[in-house]
Amino acid sequence: MWDQNSGQGNWNLHFLRDFNDWEIELVREFLHTLRGFKPSLEEDSVLWRKGRSDQFRVKEAYSLLTKSDDMRFPYKSIWVARVPTKVAFFAWEASWGKVLTLDSLQRRGFQLPNRCFLCECEEESVNHILIYCTVVKALWDIVFGLVDVKWVFPGTVKEVLASWRGSFVGKKRKKDMGCHSIMYFLDGMEGEE
Repeated sequence: MWDQNSGQGNWNLHFLRDFNDWEIELVREFLHTLRGFKPSLEEDSVLWRKGRSDQFRVKEAYSLLTKSDDMRFPYKSIWVARVPTKVAFFAWEASWGKVLTLDSLQRRGFQLPNRCFLCECEEESVNHILIYCTVVKALWDIVFGLVDVKWVFPGTVKEVLASWRGSFVGKKRKKDMGCHSIMYFLDGMEGEE
């Protein structure tokens, strides 16, 4: 927040959590940009800059909201050497949301009760079963605890794979950890055949 009480004014920011390594550069750029701005003490006005004119139009706002996701597909985090093909394929399917979970079966017309078989609390979806389920989250906490990492998961499996660069393990261990750690973890979750 802007603090006018400190002389000429100053930005006084308090963040609610520590940053992931992949966020640090973005935060640094944000703070650098913010340093050059001083808010006006005059009354604010609203200006719409995303349309053909400065006037807000619902149609233009709707088209902005419904644009396709421009996030690049995280193929480099999936198709890596030293990862079993079946695990890479599973990660590929999960990132597209095509894993056969109960919610995807319901969308295909099957009449099934939808409850996660691990936690028995939430509906089963790809993102829940691989990221948000309390049982799976405990496993993630163990994995990240082994490498002394604090991690806040993005919203989807695709975003997890896109943000996973192994940058938080240091250069010596980066070669061993890297993006294929998630693949080995998924391989271990699969179990024995």
